[in-house]
Amino acid sequence: MTKRSRKRRRARPEAPAAPAAPAGFVLPGVVACFFLSGFAALLYQTAWLRQFSLVFGTSELAVAAVLAAYMGGLAAGAAVAGRYADRVRRPILVYGILEAGIALSALAVPLLLAGARALYTLILGDQPLPPDAATLGQPVFYLVVAFLVLALPTGFMGATLPLLIRHAVTSDRQIGPRVALLYATNTSGAVFGTIVAGFLLLPALGLSGTVWIGVFINAVVFVLAALLAKRVPSLVSTGPALEPSSAPGEATRPLIGFFSTCIAPLIAAGRPAAERLGKVFRMQPGWILPLMLVSGANAFIYEVLWTRMLTHVLGGSIYAFATMLAVFLTGIALGGGLAGQFATDGRRAALLFAITQIAIAVLSMAVYAWMGPLIPDSETTQQLVVYAVSVMLPATIFIGATFPLAVRILVRDEREASTGTARVYTWNTIGAIVGAILAGFFLIPSFGFEGSIRFAVSVNLALAVWTIAFVAPPRRLYTGAVAAGLLLTLIIYHPARPQTVVSSTGFSMMYSDALEELFYSVGRSSTVMLLRDGAYFYLRTNGLPEASITARGSPPTQDAEKWLTALAVAARPDTESMLVIGFGGGVALEGVPPSVQTIDAIELEPEVIAANRFLQGKRNRDPLTDPRINIVVNDARNALRLTNKTYDVVVSQPSHPWTAGASHLFTREFVAIVKDHLNEGGVFVQWMNSEFVEEPLLRTLAATLLAEFPHVRLYQPAAQVLIFLASEESLDVEIQVARSGQPFTADVMHYSRLGMNSVEDLLAALMMDQEGIEAFAADAPLSTDDNNLMATQSRSRADGLYIGDLNRLFRAYDPLVRRGSWIYTRLLDDLNFGYIAQRLISMGQRDRAAALAAVHPRESNKLLIYGLVYAAIGQSARSKTAFQAALAADPLNAQARYLLIIDQLGTLNTDAATEEARALVAGLPAPALAVVEGWGYGAAQDYPALAQLDATLGRSQITDAWYPEVVRLRAEWRTSVTVDRERFAFDALRLIDRVLILAPSQDLYLLRIVSAIVLNDGPVAIESASVIVSFIQGDLNKADTQGYPIPPGDLAMMKQNLDALITHLEDDLPNGDPTRAAIVRRSAIEVLEQVEAYPVFEN
Repeated sequence: MTKRSRKRRRARPEAPAAPAAPAGFVLPGVVACFFLSGFAALLYQTAWLRQFSLVFGTSELAVAAVLAAYMGGLAAGAAVAGRYADRVRRPILVYGILEAGIALSALAVPLLLAGARALYTLILGDQPLPPDAATLGQPVFYLVVAFLVLALPTGFMGATLPLLIRHAVTSDRQIGPRVALLYATNTSGAVFGTIVAGFLLLPALGLSGTVWIGVFINAVVFVLAALLAKRVPSLVSTGPALEPSSAPGEATRPLIGFFSTCIAPLIAAGRPAAERLGKVFRMQPGWILPLMLVSGANAFIYEVLWTRMLTHVLGGSIYAFATMLAVFLTGIALGGGLAGQFATDGRRAALLFAITQIAIAVLSMAVYAWMGPLIPDSETTQQLVVYAVSVMLPATIFIGATFPLAVRILVRDEREASTGTARVYTWNTIGAIVGAILAGFFLIPSFGFEGSIRFAVSVNLALAVWTIAFVAPPRRLYTGAVAAGLLLTLIIYHPARPQTVVSSTGFSMMYSDALEELFYSVGRSSTVMLLRDGAYFYLRTNGLPEASITARGSPPTQDAEKWLTALAVAARPDTESMLVIGFGGGVALEGVPPSVQTIDAIELEPEVIAANRFLQGKRNRDPLTDPRINIVVNDARNALRLTNKTYDVVVSQPSHPWTAGASHLFTREFVAIVKDHLNEGGVFVQWMNSEFVEEPLLRTLAATLLAEFPHVRLYQPAAQVLIFLASEESLDVEIQVARSGQPFTADVMHYSRLGMNSVEDLLAALMMDQEGIEAFAADAPLSTDDNNLMATQSRSRADGLYIGDLNRLFRAYDPLVRRGSWIYTRLLDDLNFGYIAQRLISMGQRDRAAALAAVHPRESNKLLIYGLVYAAIGQSARSKTAFQAALAADPLNAQARYLLIIDQLGTLNTDAATEEARALVAGLPAPALAVVEGWGYGAAQDYPALAQLDATLGRSQITDAWYPEVVRLRAEWRTSVTVDRERFAFDALRLIDRVLILAPSQDLYLLRIVSAIVLNDGPVAIESASVIVSFIQGDLNKADTQGYPIPPGDLAMMKQNLDALITHLEDDLPNGDPTRAAIVRRSAIEVLEQVEAYPVFEN
């Protein structure tokens, strides 16, 4: 026998022997194992995506690269298995070995990731500035490393289905049902894996524990598969890529492939064109491979589309994503299982494949239309799950049906089942990779949700047309009808933006529904909206509130976001460099003092920056025009890992701690990364909204910071806003400010506009010092990369701790209400406790003010504080008694003395003044006496005389009880001068803006309007008028709600003020927005009508 003949003999496969009948429990056992395989695979996918994000970050490029590598491994594994599966004689045993390989390689993933992290830093690290994510080196590195790390486990996963098909399919009639059975079973396991991983394992065991559960399951499957394999005889190898002949001596024929059946005939020489075209375009099953590639891409477009839209309603928590993925996979499993019952032959399967594409298109259009109306009114967990099912399930059932139908189209008989399944799986998975990248990076950002759904629906109909025309038996009527449907869709179907969906949020918003939309963009990771409601701009990402930005001309407010950056400088006045994590609305950057020289700001979503650019000229201070600020678009962990730059201050303010882009910025490992990027004595500032946490999680956050920084303090500058300061050196912020006055005295107006005037303001906001934070955090578990408690336990519906909860929780740790604390041993003589009490009351902390009174060591101050608390709750008689007792305990208590005569200022310069009042006035210090005297001059409009008192008035401290009246009097004469008006008006405006946070009043806002008109500052005048209108409307509403009459004098003053506003707003205000002025004027007229219609009750 010649060498060539022996080679031909080896190439010709043996005809397979009739398989021995397997034991009755083998197939059910294989199905059960494959269910467990799917279960474990989703455990791994869930854990690996998060583990990779800790190395590469959560930018869209990093996530896409990891997902592409994961699916690429599946496709590669299926392709290799398809090439060699027909040689495998014991497929169940090899399947078991692959499961063992998955387990072993899964254990190696953390080690490989550690190596990747080191390599990543080595190759791309040590950059002088934090890099943008869009640089070419990063995504290339992500893709290469992710594929290398995941190649083995995902390749083994991808190979399992073709191998089990080799065992399960033994006859032609079994192709459709058995392929469908295994496909649906594996996907069902993935459904349960998604749910168990998201809702149980990750919260309870963390990432490593979840992976170990997957390893254990793979090991169990290996043992079971080995036992099952013993019950099944070996199969006969048929060789690769060839189909045995049906009769002895008949030549073998190649398996159907796209290039061999759809491309090669077109370019074959020597055949008539009609013959070549007929072979390619008439009932050609080879087309199903590219069709499945496109179908797979389109399926992932839908998944990304529905997920992005549902995130607005369900939120971005780990539980929301687990729910959405589970529903999507459920539809795939149901459709895959059902389709097998109908895929009895290739021709029928081709027609059904076209029908599924039509059904996907029709149902997707319907789902898109009903998403808004179906949003539940009460967003309970059960209702949200039902909502997700109603949105995702209908179309995904038909998406799932495409796979077994495609296999049945391609495979001619059982001998091709394994290889054909592998080919379909490979093409479909490659398409999924393309679809995920196309949807996330190009389609949705470029065309929005409405353009994307139109594109996807059109693709479905195009797939149906191609299938009916060139794959299914010729039916011209069907082809024409579907082609006409496609054409009509392209012409007629122009869906609108899903406004109800993108406007949806799980939060209870405190602004009106009549919001003006200024900016809208669907970014790569978030849908960004910029809305206006009166004097505020509201930035939302994926429906969640991101920032509240005050309009140009708005008065100062104690904005807690601005405290983030200013408080850090108060802790370290010599700060020169700062990093702010989370640009948001740029509000925190507005609070950066001028003394800071360089600022880097990191933002994950580019469209957030675009929304901020839209506000140019519309806000009080625009951080985008600040030359000190350098914007970096990247994930914060990734950016920090790749730079060697260090800072004096790092501020971290990721808005929503349950989301994937934020939760990993609260772990111990991230805190350690930040510490490595701080200069000696540097400060780390961590933001938290108490509504997003409950007590155990807040203790965890404190403990996590203490695990890396020995010195930590907690501040609460606004109702639910918490700010942690952390450093490796001591944080004696209040003592330093009390001794030096720095940094407040270096830039009085900057800090005053934020509500930072003195050490008293810091103490009012300080909730826990070092002693308190250590006691609070004792024995609390840490949040780590492996067990991210912020991701699994934060309150995504903002139903965590409210101000009352915080007051009760913090009382035991609060140095202000702790007897004998350093506040009383080191600062007692330096503080105005009456001012502190007033600040606490203004922040809604009356109980804390009462507790302060209870522990204060000096009787006079104790009684003064009680008097302020009584006044705040409307008990004026008890308030007066307390002030009198305070004065009796210490006749030098000027604050109590002034508060006893504050209601009589209008009569003290007249004969109506009582002897008691005159006696009280006589004991006041000079600045307070000047206030009493100035009231008389102001009433007589004797502004020259009032101006003569200015030097004495100016000696008042901002913490004095009479300081608001000092400002009113000093501003009043400045706005009445006839010479050098602009200079005096500018001074008046600075004085007013300094005190408005402490004591807002209509008189001060009216003076602010007058100052603005003199300065030709229309926005200031307009927004000041808006505040006055709101004040008056609030007074009317309060009187109506509480059922008390408004005195005639107050009504007359309201009418006078409104008339003045309307007159001012009638004129063209320089640099003002005419539209905004008209809105405010219309509101003033409406309120004036209410005042004029109000019944007058005579005394």
